[in-house]
Amino acid sequence: MVDYAFYSINALAISFVLFFLFLKKGKNFQFNRFYLLGTLILCLVAPTLEFDYGSNYFPEEKFQLEPMLTTSENIEVIEMGNAEIIQKENFQLKQIFFYSYFLITFLLLIRFAINLFKIIHLIRRSKIHDFRKFKIIDTAGKGNPFSFFNYFFIHNEDLEENNLANSVIQHELAHSKQLHSVDILLSELLSCFFWFNPFIWLYKKEIIQNHEYLADSAVIKSVDLEIYSSHLINCGNSIKQPFISGFSFVKTKNRLNMLHKKQTSKFVLGLKFGIVLILFAAVFAFSSYVPMEDSKPFVVLIDAGHGGMDPGSHNEKEIALAITKQLYELGKKGEIEIILTRETDHFLSLEKRTEIINTQKPNLFLSLHCNNWEKDSDLNGVEAYYSTEGNSPSKVHEYSKILISELLKESFETGKVKTANFLLLRNSVVPGITLHLGYLSNNQDAEKLNDPEHQKQIAQNIYEGLKKIKAVTE
Repeated sequence: MVDYAFYSINALAISFVLFFLFLKKGKNFQFNRFYLLGTLILCLVAPTLEFDYGSNYFPEEKFQLEPMLTTSENIEVIEMGNAEIIQKENFQLKQIFFYSYFLITFLLLIRFAINLFKIIHLIRRSKIHDFRKFKIIDTAGKGNPFSFFNYFFIHNEDLEENNLANSVIQHELAHSKQLHSVDILLSELLSCFFWFNPFIWLYKKEIIQNHEYLADSAVIKSVDLEIYSSHLINCGNSIKQPFISGFSFVKTKNRLNMLHKKQTSKFVLGLKFGIVLILFAAVFAFSSYVPMEDSKPFVVLIDAGHGGMDPGSHNEKEIALAITKQLYELGKKGEIEIILTRETDHFLSLEKRTEIINTQKPNLFLSLHCNNWEKDSDLNGVEAYYSTEGNSPSKVHEYSKILISELLKESFETGKVKTANFLLLRNSVVPGITLHLGYLSNNQDAEKLNDPEHQKQIAQNIYEGLKKIKAVTE
């Protein structure tokens, strides 16, 4: 979310500056309309596309596994150290931003719906009669004519003033023909979801202003310029109601200046358009570009514990493999490269697992298991084990805390980090962690571990932890 906000705000900022420098002061209103709408949408969408333009290609190296049958069992004599309890954070800063965003978005959507309802209610309760190409609705006060699609809101006395009425009707007819109400509704709706971007509010203002220039430009084709200018001066009121196009929305001075401004030469216009389009293409590429990594991807080897003739506790081997497969699917996003020791239900000795790890040499390996303690069914939660005799114990200790903290967010209530001299942790040449993902002897943990949706959530939490570990290693 933070990355998205950064790229979208910067993209809109640069696009707005381009508009202000090259387009705003010219009489290229139709181009300005599509530039404003197009860049607004593209700048909001671009950060979600993430094109790498072919620069981030790394060939996949997949370790080919041979199913291995043996009569030996994976039995170890384990020495464990004291447990370090990781506290579950009841309320996090991330949650504050999350709930704040949705609260403000919800309130803005409510305001959007209320304002739209006001217009619809006004249309339904009023007497409507056809006038030229409009459906006329009589307003309570004089001097504030406006339109919404093909509905024209004007006081009857204003219609009786022939010269003024003709100018106003031509102006609002231009709004209606060019579907300016669509632009306004779209920009209003986008601002409900992207309110945190300050430039979206500037865009809204420029879109409405450009609509007035477009309508004014259409009017002077059939109405004398000086007469129309005097009508603008006489109707200098402003309307606060959103969603509508009005005869006097924008400052009169701006509109008068634009009306009397000479048309820019086609060569200069073409040059400006070319510069703007090229520069915006660069902005779009920047916003949607995935930076090239300085080194190979962060590789994590996932070892699904047990397998084949070694089931572990209850159905531990099946749970470990299911979560491992979920992690592998998440790895296809490209942020973390996931490789597996086993993809099917077959047995691997501890020596063979160690051989795979040391051959592959990933940045980190995780061995996934479940706990079981029939003597005390109240024991619950996730536990991470690392070895003081293994590779980079101090770093692995920090990595363990990161993984436990992520798993405590949504998957488990309690978490611990312990030391243990597991063979995989001792004999591997890369940093490694053994994760015990809950107690099968505890009803709550067992229910989560056997539920496919919770397995997916556990995998997601582990994956988020791996992304954080990757960030601290860079």
